[in-house]
Amino acid sequence: MTNPTIRAATPDDAAAIYMLVRELAQANGEETPVTPEFASQYLCAPGCAAFVAEANGRVIGFLSYYIHPNLYHAGPTALIDELVVSGDMRGAGVGERLVVAAIEAAKRAGCQEISVSTMFKNERAQRFYRRLGFGDDALLLEIHFDRPDEGGPVREDGSSSPVNQGEDSM
Repeated sequence: MTNPTIRAATPDDAAAIYMLVRELAQANGEETPVTPEFASQYLCAPGCAAFVAEANGRVIGFLSYYIHPNLYHAGPTALIDELVVSGDMRGAGVGERLVVAAIEAAKRAGCQEISVSTMFKNERAQRFYRRLGFGDDALLLEIHFDRPDEGGPVREDGSSSPVNQGEDSM
């Protein structure tokens, strides 16, 4: 394999990105609703961007991120959304090169910081990001509206209830 080229993703990369996102979801035992069309739309959305790693004409990895204004920092910040390297290319330094490209892009854009999240159980990814200089400075909490067991405050019996269904709303 030749040394992969890291470049900005374009809508022409949407099909390859779609396949890599599917690979990521499958590795997590999940499914994803992403389509090539949505990947293309993402790449054209304001503030959204991605890098791809390409070797021998094949996209072997990608990293998506977005830049947005942040009140606390009184300037822009960046958040890495996804980092995926094709299973047969993991461990070859491709992911590191993609992250370094995102860090440099965030610096050029005047960002005050760049953040990333990973699953609690993914200790390998945590070690990877820490090795690249990321620290445990924050905790990202989520509600997944497309999952029946999530979507609102937890009741005493452990189930969740929908948020703001008339009562207690402003």
